[in-house]
Amino acid sequence: MTKKTNGDRPATQADLAGAETALRSEMAGMKTVLRSEMSDMKTELRSEMSDMKTELRSEMSDMKKELKADIARVAVGLVKTQDRLQRVEENMATKADIRTVIGHIDGLTKGLSSYEYRLAVRKHQLQDHERRIDALEKS
Repeated sequence: MTKKTNGDRPATQADLAGAETALRSEMAGMKTVLRSEMSDMKTELRSEMSDMKTELRSEMSDMKKELKADIARVAVGLVKTQDRLQRVEENMATKADIRTVIGHIDGLTKGLSSYEYRLAVRKHQLQDHERRIDALEKS
């Protein structure tokens, strides 16, 4: 790179040394500014991450509370359902209970059939006795 001064003359070593010193000084200043900006960004990022962490913890805590409330409602519903089911089981007749009742009804039906048969036979016998008594009274 050549620096031209006063016309078309090439830059001298002294000119280049001065430019080099100026550039080094400017680069050192930029380096300091960049380090400062990077430090500020680092601090800002840490602060934002800390805020996000706090916010996430708060949201997770709220979600935990909601889940606990939901679980409590489900547990109460389950207990109520189990209680109702237990009452139904206690009041409902089982197949064995129904078989026992049907067995007793069958026994009563057989007994009634037998009683009706004996009643019919006795009615016939009574009519036969009445007929004989009438015959004896008439003779």
